[in-house]
Amino acid sequence: NNRSKTSIGLMWWFLSREVLRLRRQIERDQEWDVMIDMFIYRDMEQQERDEKAAQAEKEAQAYAQMESDNANNAAANNENENNWIGDENQNVDWNKEQSDNSDWSNQKDWDNSVASADSW
Repeated sequence: NNRSKTSIGLMWWFLSREVLRLRRQIERDQEWDVMIDMFIYRDMEQQERDEKAAQAEKEAQAYAQMESDNANNAAANNENENNWIGDENQNVDWNKEQSDNSDWSNQKDWDNSVASADSW
């Protein structure tokens, strides 16, 4: 198969290596350290478009993962809130007057109850 861009680049690589061998600039048993990539034409604009598309795909996956995590966290938070609500049958009237403990006058004086330094 010699019709694709990469196969034609491979043929140029083979030809260049063989010319250098015929000129005795490299030996037949010596490895040629030139990469085949240097003989294959790559459209830089196409590469940039491919890289941008790959980056956009990666960002879309990260966004989808973040949305999934947020949905899972919201569900967990709702479950926790439901656990903290308590019994729905328990009706507490917070505006109701205080019971017998509303008289604070008989409480001890807190200012005088501070421990002195020598009591430590």
